[in-house]
Amino acid sequence: MKRFLLLLAMIVFLGRMAAFPQEEAGVRHRRIFAGQNAHQLDTLSILPGSFIIRGPDRQLLDSAFFSLDELNARLTLRIPEYWQQDSLEVKYRVFPLLLTASYFHKDPSSVFAARDSVQPLSLSLTRGASEQGLLQVSGLNSTGSITRGISVGNRQDLSVQSAMNLQLSGNLSDDIEVNAVISDQDIPFQPDGTTRQIQEFDKVYIQLSGLGGQITAGDFNLEPPEAYFLHFNRRTQGGMGSYSTRAHGDGLLGGAAVNLNVAGAIAKGKYVRNQLQAIEGNQGPYKLNGANNESFIIILAGTERVFIDGELLIRGMDHDYVIDYNMGELTFTSRRIIKRESRIVVEFEYAERNYARSVFFSGVNVKNERANLSINFFTEQDHKNQPLFQELTDERIAKLSGAGDNLEMAFDWNVDSTGFFNDRVMYQMTDSLGYDSVFVYSTDPLRAVFRPGFSFVGQGQGNYIQISSAANGRVFQWVAPIDGQRQGTHEPIIQLISPKKTQMLSLGAYYRLSERSTAGVEFALSNQDLNLFSDKDRGDDLGFGLLLRFDHKRPLPSMGDGGWEFGFSVNHELASRHFSPVDRYRSVEFERDWNLDDQPFPATENNTNLGVELMHLQQGMVKYQFRSFQQGSHYNGIMNKADSRLKLGVYQFFYSGSLLNSKGTQKTDFYRHQTGLNRHLWFFRAGIEHQMEYNSRRLSMSDSLLLSSFWFDEWQFFISQPDSARNNYRAYYRLRKDQNPFGAAFSEEAQAREAGLQYELRGNPDQRVLLNLNFRSLALKGQEEDQTLGGRFDYFSRWFKGAVTSSLFYETGSGMERKREYIFLEVPSGQGVYTWVDYNGNGVMELDEFELSQFPDQANFIRVFVPTEDFSRVFSTRYSHTLNMEPRLAWRDKSGIKGILARFSNQASLRIDKKEQGETSFRQFSPFLTNVEDTALVALNSLVRNSLFFNRSGRVFFMEWTWQDSRNKMLLSNGFESRVNKSMALRARWNLNRNVSAELQTSSGIRENFAAFFLNRNYRIESFSLDPVICYQSGNRWRLSLFYGYSANDNTLGASGENAVIQKGGLEFRYSIPGKGNLTGKYQLSNISYPFDLNTPLAFEMLEGLSSGTNNLWNLSWQQNLNAWLQLSINYHGRNSQARQAIHSGTMQVRALF
Repeated sequence: MKRFLLLLAMIVFLGRMAAFPQEEAGVRHRRIFAGQNAHQLDTLSILPGSFIIRGPDRQLLDSAFFSLDELNARLTLRIPEYWQQDSLEVKYRVFPLLLTASYFHKDPSSVFAARDSVQPLSLSLTRGASEQGLLQVSGLNSTGSITRGISVGNRQDLSVQSAMNLQLSGNLSDDIEVNAVISDQDIPFQPDGTTRQIQEFDKVYIQLSGLGGQITAGDFNLEPPEAYFLHFNRRTQGGMGSYSTRAHGDGLLGGAAVNLNVAGAIAKGKYVRNQLQAIEGNQGPYKLNGANNESFIIILAGTERVFIDGELLIRGMDHDYVIDYNMGELTFTSRRIIKRESRIVVEFEYAERNYARSVFFSGVNVKNERANLSINFFTEQDHKNQPLFQELTDERIAKLSGAGDNLEMAFDWNVDSTGFFNDRVMYQMTDSLGYDSVFVYSTDPLRAVFRPGFSFVGQGQGNYIQISSAANGRVFQWVAPIDGQRQGTHEPIIQLISPKKTQMLSLGAYYRLSERSTAGVEFALSNQDLNLFSDKDRGDDLGFGLLLRFDHKRPLPSMGDGGWEFGFSVNHELASRHFSPVDRYRSVEFERDWNLDDQPFPATENNTNLGVELMHLQQGMVKYQFRSFQQGSHYNGIMNKADSRLKLGVYQFFYSGSLLNSKGTQKTDFYRHQTGLNRHLWFFRAGIEHQMEYNSRRLSMSDSLLLSSFWFDEWQFFISQPDSARNNYRAYYRLRKDQNPFGAAFSEEAQAREAGLQYELRGNPDQRVLLNLNFRSLALKGQEEDQTLGGRFDYFSRWFKGAVTSSLFYETGSGMERKREYIFLEVPSGQGVYTWVDYNGNGVMELDEFELSQFPDQANFIRVFVPTEDFSRVFSTRYSHTLNMEPRLAWRDKSGIKGILARFSNQASLRIDKKEQGETSFRQFSPFLTNVEDTALVALNSLVRNSLFFNRSGRVFFMEWTWQDSRNKMLLSNGFESRVNKSMALRARWNLNRNVSAELQTSSGIRENFAAFFLNRNYRIESFSLDPVICYQSGNRWRLSLFYGYSANDNTLGASGENAVIQKGGLEFRYSIPGKGNLTGKYQLSNISYPFDLNTPLAFEMLEGLSSGTNNLWNLSWQQNLNAWLQLSINYHGRNSQARQAIHSGTMQVRALF
């Protein structure tokens, strides 16, 4: 046991001391180079059905572009050339072992038989040292690996790589169980928010359980206790412990269960609540902002709660919304049509690292059949002496100290004199038009020594505007004021963020007076300091809350034995003037329910609720509530609320309504109800529903309606499937009329008509249909009618014993498209995707000088997209269709024409995602109009591919014909960029005998690139290639290949007529020792004819990163299994050309398996 704990501690210490973890047990998340065809993803087998691969646009990649060997964890890519300029994202789960490896309960080498003897087989129980695993503890299961490596070369600095992934589970002893996930992978992005269930990659922990307790160290979710006032949910990293026991003896708490909890950790995020302004027909994306109005935030995955009109929504493409955690963007599906009156509220945690923030929680709960006592304490505090992403000087601290709790004006200049850097946007300071200290973008190393940080302050509030530029980052330009009025949007300033502290002590006691009655009380004390640097405004830090409640339920025998039950409840909540909860504890629309939207004054609040209820298990319920809410002396509201839901024979009836009368600075009358009646008719259910809200708001001394008053009526008629139907369907029609205040009365302002159809076929496993269609028409007074049409259609079918399968998806709707920018960030050599080529020789990195690296030693940059605040209103259409035909599944044993057709198979796929501007027309609903030169087309991601196979699984002869057309268009801040790649390829393989095989591949295509801002990157290349290969294989050890390649590229854009002819030939070999390792090598001689300028993006694209003339490329790779758990890998790459000296690079890596 001591050896195990010591080894575990060493692994944690060596693997990571303070890294933020990013993987979950059994889950892998990787980025791979798209330009490499073969990838060994893992040392463990991949769980079938768990593999997900996404392209550079984060869209799911069609299966036609890759093949996966789950058993050996090998991935083969067939990526179009356009996508080879970036990396791909893969995610999958693994088995705890490699399924193709050999495993023995007893090693066969230990079983022997004496020759010339009649003795039976004997078993030797002696285990060799090489068979011991790195982590061998009885009763403990372990998977994973730890990797250490180095990279070196004559054109790169030495770099070190490390990776560790370890999963443990099992029993350390009869009483102690362990569960651990340990990793040092730091993936700076969150998982996708397109599914209901989120796979977290950031949970790394060690958990010990047993003897009534549990200890967790690492990452965990800190969840709230059962308390009325104390609400929180935090993603944290630290330690947590819990212990449960029972109290002994008699009395009030005799035999009670005692639960102790304590946790101390560093908070990963910060809680915030956003109320979004809905736009008619705009499904999104809607931008989410931080607590300090930060524009660009990363949301912690799975922490969000999204509400529309007070209803909690479900995440997922098949449900209500999807969310991009990394961009902080929320998009609603066609199931939730966004209207101008939609009330959208989002609560979430986001990564905020201005200060190190600690969280501490402790709680005790004692509970038996009659009593429930609890005490809880929570504190969350910024460490003011440990700023992280905020630089605090003495001057800035003094500003915060003098600001108190009034932090809106706590700003400071954000200018750093760093000296010149060629990879950053630098400025020089000058005078302009009589104004001094003006910053001007410059690439002069002697003068460009300033690096200001610009913040958006609003139109007309700043002196700088963002301009288009080739610089590797955003560039701002000073604009002169006009008549003293500023004309810009940005300033080189930063808002200072103060360190904060929030604490709450919660006490609760509930007692069961009888079998039918319960009484309880809760008390909470809060302490909130908005600025730990300042002693000002300390008088409003402390506050308290009090809750008293009583509940009683009893059956009503006088109403027969039908199961009716009477319920009575009363509760009173008191919150002092400065009571500050940790997170929101009231209902999501509490302020709207009480007309508190325009009541900004903090005051003591009293909230009383008295309710009576009749309930029946089969027939329904009737409930009445009398509610009162007081807010100091400036608000007093009385609400009468009634709810009922009854089943009356074949009819179903419901009603929910309330009447609010309030007085104070305003006097309001707010009546609303939602009611409906439906019944079962033959094979469907039909019903009618009505919703109305009448809200009149006036100043106390006036009869005129305030602008916040409103009145609307909405009727809905529907038919739907009966309760017992196998398939779901629902059709509805809604009519809504809105009236706005006009003086002392209301006048009609808008009328909306809406119709929809929802259908789901689920009774046939070979035919699945999902349809969601909706139409909405909005007529505003004095304006043209606005019509919105949206919908989604899913169809899956399987025919002829699976010989033909088809999957079709279509979705359309309105939304927004954000202009994007991108920058290139430098990373250690070999860990990036791009390389920098200084085309203009000015020594400054510019956006048009980065190319996809053809060689690992040059791959030292990555491309990162940066969002902007500029949006365009678009109409979006998404369409995907796959059609697979495998005649052999239906005609496996047939002869004649059927037998011949059974040798053919076909895979066709089409995926289009486009967004257009302009008036609504048929072309916007059609997914097939994908001309990238169309000015109405704002964004496009299109891919069409068809592969026809003959004798696909044949041992002697195989042939594949592939045609594909990929198109991409992006809206950038510098204008549009588009790419088109069309190709047609034929590949054939012929096994001449057991040892010799021949393979031929030929292709032709067109590659187009267009950039509105970078004209030097515009080209249209017509290409042709021919690649024959002859292979010789001797058993399972030797494989030798001779290859030749010919390709011709011609640029047909412009009058220069650039063309390149590339001929290459070489030798490739592989020597394998089963169970031990393998040696692979390759030599290639390339001869390139290109009599044109070599220092251009076109030349880099046509020459594949090589030079004109003769080029030599070679590489060697050795992989060795040193023993059962230790692997060694050595790789060497080299190349030279007539114009360049030889470049050498190599890597060495050791991997230990657990």
